[in-house]
Amino acid sequence: MKKFLLIYTVFTVLYVVLIVVTSPFLLTWGEKRSFLEKLYVWFLTKPFNLEFSAGLILANSLFWTSIIFLIQKGINLIRK
Repeated sequence: MKKFLLIYTVFTVLYVVLIVVTSPFLLTWGEKRSFLEKLYVWFLTKPFNLEFSAGLILANSLFWTSIIFLIQKGINLIRK
């Protein structure tokens, strides 16, 4: 559980920094986005839409941390 909380804390800080630093670029990219831009926007705004509340940043961060943690556990199981 300690490892998950550490990963969550670090990921949340990085996630918030990404959102704050790159949010102006999301507006200037316009309607025709490339695949990587669409993927980046999807990563920042899914599964919970941040337009409804800034508190959903923490929910998104928890979701993505869980995904990363499960992938890490799966890789560790495969290695053994």
